[in-house]
Amino acid sequence: MQLSDIISDLKLQVDDTAESPMLSADQYQSIVQRSLAKVNSYLGTVFQAQAETVTPVPDPPTLDLILAQSLVYLSETMRAKVAKNYSFKSGDKSIDKTKQPSFWADLHKDYLTRLKEILRSMAPHLDDASSLLAVNSYPLPEIFEVSLDL
Repeated sequence: MQLSDIISDLKLQVDDTAESPMLSADQYQSIVQRSLAKVNSYLGTVFQAQAETVTPVPDPPTLDLILAQSLVYLSETMRAKVAKNYSFKSGDKSIDKTKQPSFWADLHKDYLTRLKEILRSMAPHLDDASSLLAVNSYPLPEIFEVSLDL
């Protein structure tokens, strides 16, 4: 299977057009390659992309898992990309792009839920699919209070 086939399926999922692409070809390739590595860690497989070819050829359920993981990585990338968007107002016209990161965050949650469902159906022997996905969640800060009681 060609790497470009997986990338075109990914672009189709997010309605990315050739006229105004969301990401560069290198970014899409990086997302899919990272997804292949992550799917390998989930299933214990050996998928790799060499010279634009993915070997071995993934079966349809595994391809769905690769695409689901790619969507998670794509939403993380897009959230970081649009985080610097702006709000502008002049007279009766205004442009507000500051809500885009929250939209991508909502999509990220949906994509993670879908990924968990696919992973549970493919690997029912796993106790909790969410434990495998802990790497994808954002860490929460720990707050320590300074106390004078010694």
